[in-house]
Amino acid sequence: MSTYGTRFLESGAKVSEIAMVNLAQARNYLVPFGLAYYVPRIRGKPILPEGWEPRIREDDVILETITPAFSTVKIEPRNTESTASPQAAAAGLASRERRIERDADKLTRLSSLPQLIFDRVRMRTDSPRIYGSVTPEDILAELHETHGLVLEKDAVKLDARIKDLGEHVVAVEVGTGNVKITIVVKDLGAENVTAGNANDATPPTPLA
Repeated sequence: MSTYGTRFLESGAKVSEIAMVNLAQARNYLVPFGLAYYVPRIRGKPILPEGWEPRIREDDVILETITPAFSTVKIEPRNTESTASPQAAAAGLASRERRIERDADKLTRLSSLPQLIFDRVRMRTDSPRIYGSVTPEDILAELHETHGLVLEKDAVKLDARIKDLGEHVVAVEVGTGNVKITIVVKDLGAENVTAGNANDATPPTPLA
């Protein structure tokens, strides 16, 4: 292996002198530490000065193993066994059991709920589209304010907001269980018109 020395080398090569060294020495020591670099090659052949001859033959280069540096820091194996005390383990188990009981109670209450009613205004008389869609946040707020159920913010599973009048079946997830509830979106404008007509009705004139 031919290298181009940048400093004095143990082989006797001087600065800016081409010398032939052991491949392992060049790869593991001289080149990484900036003491030399490889002679350029074209198509696998080194570019050497005309008439250059190595001081020693390549066959005479002593092959020696260079042991790379390694860390002497001892890494202790990680202890994967739980170090929690029996009291802490028991407290954790009790907490999980209480959470499971709360989730079961919420699922039972959800399954027995009546329909959730939302009043909206229809965009046009010939379309079921409404102003102000019904969102998961609206459903969570109704469950909390009307029925006292506090659920996680992602409990209501809606692919898209409800934008039409009518009945809509919605899945609600609690813990590892889920239940379906019915959402009814009513036309508030139609109800107002009906109420107005009832109020405007003229009572019959009593006969003399």
